[in-house]
Amino acid sequence: MTNYANFKMGIEIEFKGVRLSVVEAHMARHLPEISVKRERYNHATQSYWKLVTDNTVSTDINYAVGDAMGGELVSPPMQGEDGFHQLRKVLFVLNTIDGIYVDVKCGVHVHLSWADMDITHVKNVIRRYAKYETEIDSFIPESRRADRNQWCCSIMGGGLRNFIGGILGGGTPGQSRIGLIEDF
Repeated sequence: MTNYANFKMGIEIEFKGVRLSVVEAHMARHLPEISVKRERYNHATQSYWKLVTDNTVSTDINYAVGDAMGGELVSPPMQGEDGFHQLRKVLFVLNTIDGIYVDVKCGVHVHLSWADMDITHVKNVIRRYAKYETEIDSFIPESRRADRNQWCCSIMGGGLRNFIGGILGGGTPGQSRIGLIEDF
C-alpha cells in the first residue's frame, strides 16, 4: 500500500507574463540548489525542473531555442515531504518574478504515480475526490469547475462516466453519475 512517504508525484505549473529565459535566469540566481533548465517542448521526464512552451499559454514562441512569453514549469518526479519542500521553494521564488501572472487559461497539473497501487486504492482516490469535489471546487476558479472547461471536468458530472466508459468499460447511457461512483 502506498503511503505519504513513498508516494510519487509530478507537478506542471502554467504561467504568463514573462519569457521562459527570464524565469530560467531568475531561478538560477535565487534558487541555485534546484536545477531549472529551459528546453524545447517535449514530454520527457527529467531529473530536474524544466521550462517548456505550452500552446495553451505561450505566445511569441521561438521553437529553435525553446523560449516564449509564458509557459510551463514541470517538476521532476518527487516524493514525500522532500517533494513538497522543493515545491514550496520553487513556488516562492516563481512568485517573486516581476510580471509573472496566471489567468483562467493557466492551470496546475498534478500527476500521481500509480505504481504500487491496487484497484482498491485507485477506487478510493476517485471516491474521495468525488465526495469532496464541491469543497475542492470552492478554491478553484469558476472557469475550472464542473464541466465548464475542456481540460478538466467534474467527476460528479460527465467526467467519471467518460473515465469509466473509456478506460474501464463501465457506464451506460442514462445511468446516473452518482450511481456510477457507487457502482465503481
